[in-house]
Amino acid sequence: MSSFHLIKLSFYTFFWLWSNQLLALTKPCTLHQYYSTFHSNSEISENVKITSPITHPPKANVIPNLWLVKLRNKAYIHSFSEQLSKVDLVSTISPISLNQNLGRNVEIEKPSISFEIDVIDSVMGLISLRLKNTDLLFWNEQGVNLTQIISKLDCVELIQYTHEIVKRVLPNDPLINRQLHLSQISADKIWNYSAKAITKSGDTLVIAVIDDGYDTSHPDLKTNLFINHKEIPWNGIDDDGNSYIDDYQGWNSGDQNPQIFNEVSVYDGHGTSVAGVIGAGGNNEIGVSGVVWTVKMLPINCWPKNMTDVELGLIRGMVYAYRMKLLYIKSGGKLGANIVALNQSLGMDNGYPEDSPLWCQMFDSLGSVGILTAAATTNRNIKIENFGDLPTMCPSKHLIMVSASDKDDLHYMSGYSTEYVDLAAPGVKVYTTQPMEFNQEDPYVAETGTSFSSPQVAATISLLHSLACDSFSRLYLTNPTKAHELFLSWLDSSVTKNSNLKQYTRTGGSLNVWQWYDEMRKWCKQNDPTYVGITNQEKPVFRIFPNPSSRNRIHIYNVGTLFKEELHLKIVDFSGRVIDLWDEKYDSSDHSILEREINLMPGTYFLQIYGSLSGKMESIIFIVY
Repeated sequence: MSSFHLIKLSFYTFFWLWSNQLLALTKPCTLHQYYSTFHSNSEISENVKITSPITHPPKANVIPNLWLVKLRNKAYIHSFSEQLSKVDLVSTISPISLNQNLGRNVEIEKPSISFEIDVIDSVMGLISLRLKNTDLLFWNEQGVNLTQIISKLDCVELIQYTHEIVKRVLPNDPLINRQLHLSQISADKIWNYSAKAITKSGDTLVIAVIDDGYDTSHPDLKTNLFINHKEIPWNGIDDDGNSYIDDYQGWNSGDQNPQIFNEVSVYDGHGTSVAGVIGAGGNNEIGVSGVVWTVKMLPINCWPKNMTDVELGLIRGMVYAYRMKLLYIKSGGKLGANIVALNQSLGMDNGYPEDSPLWCQMFDSLGSVGILTAAATTNRNIKIENFGDLPTMCPSKHLIMVSASDKDDLHYMSGYSTEYVDLAAPGVKVYTTQPMEFNQEDPYVAETGTSFSSPQVAATISLLHSLACDSFSRLYLTNPTKAHELFLSWLDSSVTKNSNLKQYTRTGGSLNVWQWYDEMRKWCKQNDPTYVGITNQEKPVFRIFPNPSSRNRIHIYNVGTLFKEELHLKIVDFSGRVIDLWDEKYDSSDHSILEREINLMPGTYFLQIYGSLSGKMESIIFIVY
């Protein structure tokens, strides 16, 4: 080929590229012919039916109504917004004849659909597109949703849903694969956001462990051991003035000395194993992981060497925990310990509250300073009411009683009661720590029993405190009893329920760490305007659940985050007909969740909510099947 032909070819290539660039600068961003035809008629055949939403949703968790869009050319960025506003999306997602079955002209009340566009990178033509006024992905009768509609714009090269992204957090502890109970209670899910028992203000949270002490030399436990820094160890002086001499690492309430790990502690290694379930160091490349990776555990050894006066040691140990928390409160955090939970994996067979009223009363004393106790029920497979058990039958609002479940979340060989046992937690072959003396090379063991179920609950309490909103934290400081009532109400709503545990526990389910947090998060979003939680801050939106709904009833959530006034609500169909109209008086106690019985034909509807004082209006689309 001659140089003349090369120059000529280069010229034509340049001209072709230049002309296409010019075309991009001048050509509007329009819908392809398919949609132009689809929109050409103002009326749509009466035999068109609305189909249900997609029956095979994507496997990844889609974020409703937020897309990423890549334009074919950066020059389209300015015209994209303008052209998008001209697309008749309302008709597209609601293909109903405006005069269908009416027989007369009506005033149409059409919903508005608006988008929020954010330019991510102008050079790449990359933008985000957020649908502002609804949280439902819509489908018309041809199965074409907004994503497909927008993809037909000439200027769009690619459009995709956005999805929930989570940190791939899993501890590097080499024996984590043996700790099946952690995934069973969804602890691994909350680790994406918090695995440390530290409040947002930086306060270290403490869990008191009343047991037979634990091995403070264990490499997986020693970093999470509570240290009383105001006490000088082994000098024979009560340096911090709390009436306990040398309680540098806890207290032996059985023998009333600071020796928290002794020959009793290695009798069966019980306390060491319990401590490992709560707070074996996580993500430290050693052994196993606790439910919470970083927490301070305060060992209280209540077993005297004579092995007889245990109840006395127990009461003394509870008093010690109470005093340490009270000292923390009175000193403004300078002394004592910020104990939020206490674990008690011990009990009295055949015991009733009248047998040990002081024991039961101590749970209320602990609760008065903000300590919520998780305790193990008996390992005897008995109905508690028939045989008695302590502390299971103690009537305290500051006590959570835990039974054991197996790997399938079924009741396992432990005390049961639909009145006295609150929930179950995994208690079969729970892999945890054991004293170094038992096996220097491999100080770990699989344990079974309720003793290893309740520590999972105690650990979760500390995790929830670390993620709590400011409103709850203030309530906890001023009214611990009310705060604990909330904790228990969230627990009731969060357990993983099944028909088997319904026969054996009060809540009818087993521990679910993530769901317990989620219940707290819902409360925080309703009661704390500054609360963000563990996701990106978002504008409060109200939602209908379920959506799609049956023809009988709908629940409307998060209304209280948007309106604190009397409400006018109405349901309209896509022709604008008002189907239902009602008012709701403002009630701060139940204004966040509204319930409405409905009797609607299958189809797609708008729920509109108006504030009687503010005049603010919010709307949402829902489907009835």
